[in-house]
Amino acid sequence: MLVVDDHADAAEGVGALLSAMGHRVRVAYDARQALEIFRAFHPQVVFMDLDMPEMTGLEAAARIRLMHGGTACAIIALTGWGSDAHRRLSRDASIDYHVVKPASAEKLQGILRRVHAA
Repeated sequence: MLVVDDHADAAEGVGALLSAMGHRVRVAYDARQALEIFRAFHPQVVFMDLDMPEMTGLEAAARIRLMHGGTACAIIALTGWGSDAHRRLSRDASIDYHVVKPASAEKLQGILRRVHAA
């Protein structure tokens, strides 16, 4: 799994939670770093913050979809953006799930169960 958030505490917190659930996790602190890690790591799941400087998570998600393995991974927006308009932007960027922060461990586990069942 790849966790992407420009706020280090948020990225590391979600990464630690997912690791505690038994997942192998990499963390990126901006979208460009996320693209580099994706190229090397090819995760099956990406948790993506949307509001990042220089390149948004929406743009990064769209770029991941164009990369080798990008159509096979699940991209989950984990963001403070919660309006219907933001959810539409996520869908338009081919993001599979849109989760508003803060998200509970149970919420993340539920989404991961759906991802792995698909």
